[in-house]
Amino acid sequence: MFSFTGAFISWLARRQRRDEEALLRAREGLEEKVRERTVDLRVAYEKLTAEVADCIWNGLKPRGVAVVIEATHGCMTARGVNTTGVVMTTSRMMGVFRDDQRSRQEVLKLMGLV
Repeated sequence: MFSFTGAFISWLARRQRRDEEALLRAREGLEEKVRERTVDLRVAYEKLTAEVADCIWNGLKPRGVAVVIEATHGCMTARGVNTTGVVMTTSRMMGVFRDDQRSRQEVLKLMGLV
């Protein structure tokens, strides 16, 4: 069971326009992918983070995409090692957020991660 403690998504549009409908369609598709996850935990989080970023990158064609997902896994806290407070963080930066250090620092600051 996935338990997201935080999902931070940002993109820098090429031009002003309303992208809410595209994001809703993307969210529906990604929710289905989360329900299908039964693979290795770390790989699943990394893949999901990449899929969110790729979906926005390909669908909206922005200048940059930044996705950071913080999550726990129910099995780690409920059974097995019984470890609480373990948070896995994965990120994917594309375009200007990958190539320009200033832009990356600014978006991470706005997300409250720096």
